[in-house]
Amino acid sequence: FSGAWELLNEWALDGGLTYKRKDGIELGVRLIFVDSGDGENVDIVYRFCGRWGRTFPSKGLPFVKADPKKRETGDISGSEFKKYRFAKMGGDQILYEINTRHYKRITYNNLKVQRTVMQQQPPGFCEFPYDYDDAYFEMLRSEEQRSDGSFYCPSGRRNEGLDCRVYALCAGDVWLDSEVERVRRNYKAQGLSIMQLNQITGRVILDMLAASLKMSASLKESRPG
Repeated sequence: FSGAWELLNEWALDGGLTYKRKDGIELGVRLIFVDSGDGENVDIVYRFCGRWGRTFPSKGLPFVKADPKKRETGDISGSEFKKYRFAKMGGDQILYEINTRHYKRITYNNLKVQRTVMQQQPPGFCEFPYDYDDAYFEMLRSEEQRSDGSFYCPSGRRNEGLDCRVYALCAGDVWLDSEVERVRRNYKAQGLSIMQLNQITGRVILDMLAASLKMSASLKESRPG
């Protein structure tokens, strides 16, 4: 690898994938998606993803159905609708296909959520780094929604900011779903019933994570110096 790919690797090795909260708690990236595209860089993306752990090639689609053979019908209702799906591309390589219509709709709805005076903001409220410039927000709002619910990017507009947000939202769902399954498997081995296992949801996992981070912050504050 060379050029931008090698610079990206050096940035990651230098701690670029670790983010620090105001209270000093460090947060590592749990899952990474790299857009595989449709052109000459597909093979490069696949090889690069194999270089890092928890890193997968991904591809955005207008809609994703449970059965990929039916995808072209455009019907995203009922049990056929999926936020994402994955497919093995040979060997151990996995490609994630992302329902971009679903996540773009979520993104634009979240941008409408107003800040409140409460310390904890409403679900979906978006926080952004202070150094994001106008160009980023122009990309984030670059696409327009048609009457049929699909999105399109008018000619001349850049939409990388929106694409990155969409892929990150999907990666969050993939990680959370995998955590739910992992915890359910652990408790199933301990003899919990199906009803008890079904009570372990994404909300439960997020609450457990928040509690863990709160405990870490408390321990950090209690340490001398």
